[in-house]
Amino acid sequence: MNELRNPLSSTSLPAHKYFYDPFKTDAETCTDNRTVDIQTKLTQYSSYGIHVNQIEEAICFVSKIHIFKKYPKYNDRWHFLYYWVGEQIWNALGKSDTDKKNQFPTILKEVCNIIKTKCERDNVDGSGKCELLCPEQMDGTTFEQDKKVFDFFSNYNEIKNYVYGGEADCQTHWPSYKSEVESACTTVENYCKKVGTHEREPYCINFPQNHGVYCKMTLQKLECKSPQDAVPEEQESTCPSEDANTQLFEERIRSATTTASISSILGTLGLTVVPYVLYKV
Repeated sequence: MNELRNPLSSTSLPAHKYFYDPFKTDAETCTDNRTVDIQTKLTQYSSYGIHVNQIEEAICFVSKIHIFKKYPKYNDRWHFLYYWVGEQIWNALGKSDTDKKNQFPTILKEVCNIIKTKCERDNVDGSGKCELLCPEQMDGTTFEQDKKVFDFFSNYNEIKNYVYGGEADCQTHWPSYKSEVESACTTVENYCKKVGTHEREPYCINFPQNHGVYCKMTLQKLECKSPQDAVPEEQESTCPSEDANTQLFEERIRSATTTASISSILGTLGLTVVPYVLYKV
């Protein structure tokens, strides 16, 4: 199957376009000390194949969009960072020997706590509550499935519009995607059911009412609509822009088709919208 023609492939959905891909390709580096702590934490694991510099640049990307509150998926920016960084670490350790794989839960928790601290400081002005919860001892295989659940949650509106949109190829793509998400939900739920191990940790206590909600009725009720039963797309509500420059920025960032254009907009047009001041963390 040609993934480029699959509307539900990971590279076709907004999470990839606005975060995961820019994390990999945004070439800017930080000029302040916002990445020192994560650099210190991960440098000791660089011999495992973890690309510390790339992770630093991803942190810069998230920090940089703090002032652009209309950026798509803005409220989940630190969650995207956590899941992407975790994926980079597991991709490196998962190819290693068992001893290195077994270090993943500890490294993930340490990195998650660093990102959570940055998230909390980033939101100190009241721009949004940081709801990033760090699992205590999540293995790499479970983490992969947890990320899949989060990606379904974060891309939900776009996925729903596709499934309910009466698309001719929906039955080709949706059933397999739905099955993968259902399997991912089961894996995370089983992780959290382990009596005396994970059931009382904050991540698991909150999972059912957070991302876990999308594993139940939300996922189950999504079925492909025929063209005659198609439901109109739901658009995200918008607020009046403060000025014409801000509105222009929002329009361009949403219509960007490549990572390069996103980075370019943030680096050039963004500077004309508001002063380019990296929020201190």
